[in-house]
Amino acid sequence: MAETSIVKKETVICYRCREAGHKKLECPKKFDIQHMTMEECEEWMQQMALDKDIEELLENQKNEEDFPVSNE
Repeated sequence: MAETSIVKKETVICYRCREAGHKKLECPKKFDIQHMTMEECEEWMQQMALDKDIEELLENQKNEEDFPVSNE
């Protein structure tokens, strides 16, 4: 039984890199933009933009706490 599972593991072809031995979710090239689909690239770019926006918001909040605006 173990031999069968090993044979199946070797015959699995990754949909991302087209190499044998692993599936797309386990692909070692998963963060290589050359191996991403257009949809994955768009999602990755959107996530990068969101992360940058969050970083800027947190920095602005920190600056506002450090230098409160007085209405007097």
